[in-house]
Amino acid sequence: ADDPAIWVNSTDPSKSLVLGTNKQLGLHVYDLAGNELQMLRDGKLNNVDLRDGFKLGNRTVALVTAGNRSTNSISVYALDGSTLRLENVAARVIATGPAYGSCMYRSARTGKFYYFLANKVGTVEQWELFDNGTGKVDGKLVRTVKLDSQLEGCVADDDLGYLYVGEESTGVWKLGAEPDAGDARKPMAMVSDGRITFDVEGIAIAKTGPKKGFVIVSSQGNNTYVVFRREGTNEY
Repeated sequence: ADDPAIWVNSTDPSKSLVLGTNKQLGLHVYDLAGNELQMLRDGKLNNVDLRDGFKLGNRTVALVTAGNRSTNSISVYALDGSTLRLENVAARVIATGPAYGSCMYRSARTGKFYYFLANKVGTVEQWELFDNGTGKVDGKLVRTVKLDSQLEGCVADDDLGYLYVGEESTGVWKLGAEPDAGDARKPMAMVSDGRITFDVEGIAIAKTGPKKGFVIVSSQGNNTYVVFRREGTNEY
């Protein structure tokens, strides 16, 4: 098991879903009691993320993506809120750099949907995802940022427009999430600060209100979670 994502059913929260990657096999879908509803044997899927409100053809779906290490590509699914089933909606094999960590972003400025790749060779790729006009999802590379060493965990803050990326041996970097943000970055939490330990893994955002909440970092080296404020300068 590697990475989860939670889909909240806004109509009936009791029918929300937990999606989990089996990094050697594919993607599992569970109900809130832990019953497996679906298993997609689509390859070595490393990270999974999702965003609601994607217009696909004549319907609105939750868009689900995962980094596929078997094909170095983006696996793309539509989650139907009425059937609670995932279906593969990739228009083609959307080939990326070497697949590893990944996360999604929905721009509050433009409404566009994006997929971020964060991989072992220190590269961040930003892909715009869009309906290709046939009810399938295609992608185009819109930005590349090069960091110094292995990356994996990442999360994007849709409301505030930030991307947090974990450089496993170094710490967590904060970048702009828009495709025109360039390669400027600020350190949010460094291993050298003593609060997180190599290697830095998953990152998540817990919202507690409009533009408020917490950024939670998995410090795998010492089996702890380190918490920072979502707002402002990300106070520890």
